[in-house]
Amino acid sequence: DGVSLGYNLSWRELDYSDFNTAQYNSTNGAAQVVFGVPITENDTVSLMVGIDSNQITTYQGSTPQAIIDYIDAIGQRTFHSWRTELGWARDTRNDYFMPTRGTYQRVGLETTLPGSTVEYYKLNYQFSKYWPIIPQLVINTRAEVGYGDSYGNDTTRVITNPDGSTRVVTASGLPFYENFYAGGTNSVRGFEDNTLGPRSEPTLSYNRGQPLGGSLKTVGSVEAYFPRLFDSPSARISAFVDFGNVYTGVDNFKANELRVSTGVALLWRAPVGPISISYAFPLKKEDGDEVERLQFTFGGQF
Repeated sequence: DGVSLGYNLSWRELDYSDFNTAQYNSTNGAAQVVFGVPITENDTVSLMVGIDSNQITTYQGSTPQAIIDYIDAIGQRTFHSWRTELGWARDTRNDYFMPTRGTYQRVGLETTLPGSTVEYYKLNYQFSKYWPIIPQLVINTRAEVGYGDSYGNDTTRVITNPDGSTRVVTASGLPFYENFYAGGTNSVRGFEDNTLGPRSEPTLSYNRGQPLGGSLKTVGSVEAYFPRLFDSPSARISAFVDFGNVYTGVDNFKANELRVSTGVALLWRAPVGPISISYAFPLKKEDGDEVERLQFTFGGQF
């Protein structure tokens, strides 16, 4: 009948600086139950319910002050969450890896339940449509929009510094460890992974600041596939224009701050897994952006 039931258990220890984001470490454990119910041949509704614990380790002098202030306002470094996510997806593509026609779209609402250390929600929408122009040319238009915010009360504390002075810190909005990121192979190619959007204050170790991500993500792409250049169903060439950025809320969205890049890409369904290689030129960038023209991914979802 197509109904699915799954269980996830995970344990992760991450150094976020390895992902071109702010300098802090995370130790996360989670347990989840996932349900999937097909409501038509192409439509599926999913529900996830779980609990997780996320312990944050910061480094004085390296971790951005905004993250340290947020943790100080909460008053603890371990965040416990009762989490749920409701999603709907519609997929009419004629192939999972190499589609030439059809549409994929998904909307998901993730929220932590009352009683969690931080109460927040995240809403994400993905859209992709393939337009067969001629047998030698297929156009793909895709977009992704994500937004998150807290729904609980802001937390404010007065902190006494080692020198005896005091400072007022506030925890509000989407938690820093749940921020959206942009840049890289899965969003705006030609820029290093996760480096677009708001950055922290410059320091001696990070003279351009550190990427912080944001609560609003807007990315999109127009890509032309040439399925007949290779006489194989396992490889194809494309030319693309990507655009996008992340922002600290809807009020801070500015269309003129969107980054734009163009380039060519190769997708190959190798025996060991899918491989994607792209070479991109930024068309619209700002001083301080981290450019990476040649990018490579292996084993991801495309």
